[in-house]
Parts: sequence; structure tokens; C-alpha cells
Amino acid sequence: MASEDAKRPGTPRSEEEPGRPVLDLASRLALRPKEAAQVLGISERTFRNLLPELPHVRKGGVLLIPVDLLREWLREQARIEGNRVDAIVREMLEALDKDAEPKPTVVYQRLRRIAWDSLNGSSSAIA
Repeated sequence: MASEDAKRPGTPRSEEEPGRPVLDLASRLALRPKEAAQVLGISERTFRNLLPELPHVRKGGVLLIPVDLLREWLREQARIEGNRVDAIVREMLEALDKDAEPKPTVVYQRLRRIAWDSLNGSSSAIA
């Protein structure tokens, strides 16, 4: 009998689940959407929502995601996200350095604005 987790979309299944083959990515050039979602650990629906951003090939009604390009895309996304976090932290530290003895609410408001602006793609001037 399958566990409740295995029935929920997006919940990773054990590699040892009977009747479900384990994907060997080393021998694959490309994946179908269901397989790509499985190896990323996301639901197929979430994968299809991400599809416009992902490298893929559509030929004759077949949709393929090249394994190497998917790996490169994932590395690039991690690098971009890491750079965003670094920039937010840098701005927050600069805000703290500007005030020798700032009031906690002022610092909180500045940090909140910087984080909000950074996450929403706008630039905030630290005053």
C-alpha cells in the first residue's frame, strides 16, 4: 500500500519503490517532462510552469529537455540567486555601517526596504 506522501503531487518517491525504474542520467542525452520533473524533485505541473525558462527542444510533438543543458541552467540559476543574496547582505551591512549607533527601528526599516527592493528587482538608495 502506497504512503500518503507518495500520493501527493510533487512529493519525491523513494528510488526503491517497486515498479518505478531509477533514471540513469549518465546514459541519457535528454529527458521527457515527467522524467525531468522527477529528477528535479518537483511536480510535473511545476515543471511545465518553468518550461518557458528551461532549455528544451520541441520536434514533431515530442518535447525533450537536454540533460547537459538542464544541468547548466540549474547551475546558472543557483549562481544568480547566490549573487542576489550576496548583494542583499552587502547592502544591509553598508546600511549598518552608516549609523554608528542607530535606533533598532530605523535599522529594521532600512533593512526591510533594502531586502524588499532587492527581491523585487529595484534598487534602493540607502539614506
